[in-house]
Amino acid sequence: MASTERSLGWATSGTGDGPAGGYDSTRWRANAQKSDGTGITLYGSYMAMSGTGTSTLTIADGAAIINGYTYETNGSVTISVTGLNGNYLVYLIANTAAGTQTVTANGAGTTTVAASTIRVAIITSAQSSTITASIGAANLILLGNVTITAGSITSIAANQTTEPLAKSLSLSKSVYAYMTIPGSSTAASGASTVIFSLGATSGEGALSCTPASGVITAYYSGVYMVTGQVYWDSNTTGSRYLTINITGGSGTELGSGQIIQTNSASAISYNPRMQISGLVYLTPGASVSLVVSQNSGSSRTYTDTYFMLALV
Repeated sequence: MASTERSLGWATSGTGDGPAGGYDSTRWRANAQKSDGTGITLYGSYMAMSGTGTSTLTIADGAAIINGYTYETNGSVTISVTGLNGNYLVYLIANTAAGTQTVTANGAGTTTVAASTIRVAIITSAQSSTITASIGAANLILLGNVTITAGSITSIAANQTTEPLAKSLSLSKSVYAYMTIPGSSTAASGASTVIFSLGATSGEGALSCTPASGVITAYYSGVYMVTGQVYWDSNTTGSRYLTINITGGSGTELGSGQIIQTNSASAISYNPRMQISGLVYLTPGASVSLVVSQNSGSSRTYTDTYFMLALV
């Protein structure tokens, strides 16, 4: 059976692939599904959410494709959370049903999403189940979770368990996250995760860093270069250790096995510099941390500490 070639975008003139009657929804969606998939696209600010400490959830400008339907904003969408209390979901809903979908709040200041529209909405878990049963999971994109206390947003957690198109289609050539300690830190006897003072990422959302817990988390599958360094104080008792620890998701060492396993060096009388580096394959949700330990019998000081994860 011969294949049928089709293309879109031509004037509806009745010549070539431009049909005289126009493009119907099925034809347009079929093309978008096959060529673009489903997710947040490379436009604007990728619909990032903000508003912690306020009574307004702000969804930055962006665009998306949901099961072949397209959505875009030319500015931020704001949703009032006044009067709300509890944990909520933030969804992009493509309402394919004949009737409206009931939500908790949306950018229009109403509690419904009309038929044949795509809208961002704050919903409860119960509403999520009802809407999913009505239109199917393929017509929903979870942007994240928001916690609201007495009408004020206390926390926002972006959904990063699935890779949106903004990440999977193209990433910056320099995707990284790093953390550092400008001063000195103290390590008691036994293993401990390094707690950092400063941290930053390249901003694509592929990596996040949490200095307060010393963790860098990957949200994009790929091969990463991981590096860490400390300078120990002068002491001749016991040994010093530097380790890369990976939890959640999965991490696979590539090379000589010096990444996840302990890299050790005997204590010496001058300041020993310890470094650890190598390649590791990470899946979404994998958290990576730098761990130091020593067995001198008393607390030891270390300085010039940094930790970095970079996509290669």
